Amino acid sequence: MFVFMLLLQLSASAADVVVDATIMGSRIFLNDRDTGLVTPDTVTDLQPGSYEIRVQKGCEMGTALLVVEDQSLSVMVEMFEGSGTLRVNPEPLNASVEVDGDPQPSVTSMAVVFGCGEHHLKVSATGYLPAIIPFELGLSENLVVPVVLESLGSGIMTVNVQPNEATILMDGNAVGQGHVVVDPTPGGIHVIRAELVGYVPTEEVIRIGDGDSLDVDLLMEKRRGLRWETTTIVGSALLGMSLGTAAYAIVEYDQTKVAHDEYVQRIQAGTLVGEGGDAFYEGAVSPHKRRMYGAISATTGLLGAGFAVLVLF
Repeated sequence: MFVFMLLLQLSASAADVVVDATIMGSRIFLNDRDTGLVTPDTVTDLQPGSYEIRVQKGCEMGTALLVVEDQSLSVMVEMFEGSGTLRVNPEPLNASVEVDGDPQPSVTSMAVVFGCGEHHLKVSATGYLPAIIPFELGLSENLVVPVVLESLGSGIMTVNVQPNEATILMDGNAVGQGHVVVDPTPGGIHVIRAELVGYVPTEEVIRIGDGDSLDVDLLMEKRRGLRWETTTIVGSALLGMSLGTAAYAIVEYDQTKVAHDEYVQRIQAGTLVGEGGDAFYEGAVSPHKRRMYGAISATTGLLGAGFAVLVLF
């Protein structure tokens, strides 16, 4: 609360107070009494003494504390957004609560402060019809909202999964393996899921009503190929190796060119003739050439294998 105090010298004469606020058109209250005036306006004929000026417009409010004597005063009241408190008493007690789309778990155990104005309350629980309630929270209001959810009843659900070792989950919570009877199954919509290492998880969305008996059969497929994490590592490693072999191919290409140029120069100079030229070529040029072609072949293979692993698996 913003408190603005003015102190003046004592006198027995009445005085006027000009009241303004940071929001025009705000209602003026004098000691909690509605004066019928709105800002900016003048409260007249105030006898000497202490007064609380409160201005309010919608959810905005502000206060000022005055000591009035014999001189007219003017006061500017700073306004701020007001608030109230909300507490929700749900039935069942484990219901979840949202206010304006945001979860508010503590609002069921204590009063929580919210800005005044219009809001939407949602209360939901497994096996119950959710309730959506619009409400308006007044300035400084302490609002308590009781909410009794309508039960959807319960039924019996039997789940069969192949293979039998699979774990069965209902709404993310494990309820058994292979074959399980959930009795009672809270009415409403549920997600039934089966999980097993080496198999593709499978799930089914079911709706069960009060008194229903429902059978759910899930058939799992074996996982084909490698897991995504493994394929990513293997594919990336193959591509990385291809970069290494490509670099080696470039080095061998340069070495082949140097050796071949030397071979040509010697032939032209007449220092290599007959079998001597053939021996030099096989000893100096051909090894680099073979390694270059081998590296090119390896690079091509590694590139193909890397992309195949990443794309096909």
